[in-house]
Amino acid sequence: MTEQTKQALFAKNTRIIEAVKVRAERVCPGALDLIAVTGSFASGDYHEKSDLDLLIVISDDRGYALSHCFITDDIGYDLYCHTWERLEAADYQSPYVAKLLDAEIVYCRDSDVRSRFSAIAQRLETHLSAPLTEDDLTAAMAEVKLAKEAYFELAACEGNGFKKHLLAIYYHLECAVYLCNHALVRHGVAGICRELSELTDLPADFLTLHASLLTEPDYARVLSGASLMTRNTEQWVESRKATVSFRAKPNADNLRGTLEELWSNYRGKLFRAEKTGDDYLAQMTLASAGLFFAEVAEAVDIAVPPPFSDAAYRDPCAARAAFEEALGQYAGIYAAVGLQVCRYADISAFENAYIHGDAE
Repeated sequence: MTEQTKQALFAKNTRIIEAVKVRAERVCPGALDLIAVTGSFASGDYHEKSDLDLLIVISDDRGYALSHCFITDDIGYDLYCHTWERLEAADYQSPYVAKLLDAEIVYCRDSDVRSRFSAIAQRLETHLSAPLTEDDLTAAMAEVKLAKEAYFELAACEGNGFKKHLLAIYYHLECAVYLCNHALVRHGVAGICRELSELTDLPADFLTLHASLLTEPDYARVLSGASLMTRNTEQWVESRKATVSFRAKPNADNLRGTLEELWSNYRGKLFRAEKTGDDYLAQMTLASAGLFFAEVAEAVDIAVPPPFSDAAYRDPCAARAAFEEALGQYAGIYAAVGLQVCRYADISAFENAYIHGDAE
């Protein structure tokens, strides 16, 4: 890019910024709080066709009148406005929030506005410099789930227009990787491949698959590679849970009632399935019980019974036996935190305890 072209771009940017300020005074006086340059002109990655990315912060809905999309000199521009509520409510759920840290403020109504914006940026900076949290892993797993949904679309398309589904997988897996590295997309889409290569913690074969599938013309190989990349990323995110201590320690308060709930929801159904030979009832009930154990383990740091094996689903008798074994193991967890199974000798005993307030 020539110096003349560069100066022309900056001169045009200045005029756009000034136009926003003038329009604010005319149509929504007092509603414009802050303008900051973000994107390629903030990072230095601009070129002769770069548009100007502005973070326009408004104090009330009147400021939305400053939003405008247009084309001039063969370059498209989109001026969007953000409220303080939107900025302050935004947590690190996406790696595409670098503008909060890289923003170059070019207009600020007063020092209070600058302090308010700085506080938002500082909160993000503090989060990124801290260890991974439960929220980070939850956000990353949400991205992996979306990648798996995109993979199902890839598999279902049978090769017709498969590229868009592959790129959707890329987007969500990339987000998961950034989130688990506490990293941000600082140079837009153009910089992602380089930024990924600079990360020190990546899923197995991620960069190799990322590079090869992009240009792979064979649908079958793309399908196989996308499956591997998605599976590797999911396992990699799951492995990060070992480094994050977010589950509550087991105690009587957070486990009370769970064994009785298991007994209530599943044991009777499994007895019925065994008695009637109902394979569907047995298998669905056992699967549901497995989900119950997994949900408890998500919230409380306990070693719940392992997932039921395929052999447990062989017939209703095997399903009931597997559940009884798991229930026995869970009873041991119950006892370890000082809980006794709440049992009553008869309905009268229940009435006396429940009505007179002795029931927990």
